[in-house]
Amino acid sequence: MGQCAALYRVKKPVFKQIEGDPSYFKIDMTEENEIFDQNFEGLLFVLAKSVIDEFKERVIQIFYPSDYVGEGVDYESRNFDNLEDDLIFENKLIRYLAPKFVEELKELLNSIEKVDFMANYDSKELNENGIYPGIWKDDEVPDQAFNKRHLEEGFDSLQNLFNRASVEGDYILAFVG
Repeated sequence: MGQCAALYRVKKPVFKQIEGDPSYFKIDMTEENEIFDQNFEGLLFVLAKSVIDEFKERVIQIFYPSDYVGEGVDYESRNFDNLEDDLIFENKLIRYLAPKFVEELKELLNSIEKVDFMANYDSKELNENGIYPGIWKDDEVPDQAFNKRHLEEGFDSLQNLFNRASVEGDYILAFVG
């Protein structure tokens, strides 16, 4: 199993219910989702190269928001030999981006020209910096992961998701695992 990030767009009334009780969250109550399968760390790395220094921390917030509802997982009391299959949706802690921050990130993402983003892709640099999964390639073969095309698709998905969420005034929930 590889590492992935999932971003879910939810309406404000749904978020208010989740805010009151994080266990209320169910995937079918989302407006849409985007799954970034094994490429989100690469996206973050190339995005950070594509913005000026003062915006690098904001880029990280895309997949690792600092705002959350619920409680963190108590890893010290966790039995790692007997984990549930769906630990990522344990719903004790849900990280989110509020509509105002979604709007700011939309503006930031839209300020990056795709040609500039793609020019910052360097498979050797990704691999040398240990960017998960560490097997980035220079080819652009369709239906193959860990290459320039794979990140371009992720960049397009991010821009589209944030554009739609911004227009609707929606929240974005983020899960990484």
